[in-house]
Amino acid sequence: MKTFKTLTVLLFLLAANVGYAQKNQERIMSLKVAHISNAIALTPEEAVDFWPIYNKYATEMKTIEKEMRRDLKGAKPEKSIEDMSDAEANNILLKRMTQKQTIMKLKNDQITALKKVVSAKKLLKLQKAEREFRKNLLQEYRKRKVNK
Repeated sequence: MKTFKTLTVLLFLLAANVGYAQKNQERIMSLKVAHISNAIALTPEEAVDFWPIYNKYATEMKTIEKEMRRDLKGAKPEKSIEDMSDAEANNILLKRMTQKQTIMKLKNDQITALKKVVSAKKLLKLQKAEREFRKNLLQEYRKRKVNK
């Protein structure tokens, strides 16, 4: 019975933590949308067409980047790069090159699709806004980490 109570408490804490993390992700995404919309001066008409295209490609790129991180860790998390054989390292390199090519193709497709909605100037501003947002997000994270 005590094990059941402990397990119930752990599951509750895990669920609360997942909910908190998801809420933070949603908050970060809403801040990113606001930052980008403001930085590139999206009109409401442009935004209606812009965000579905942007989000589609962002989701696809995020999936590939997660896969790249997972592949680098390898099937066995305790196995470091030093412990890999040359064949394993070569396979990972080839896969990463393919993934990076896929990301570049996605970025090209995204730009082509977005150019139908907004100007090339706004797309350059978009790239700058994305870099600024990542930079600000990392600075905020570091600041909060130090203050804890």
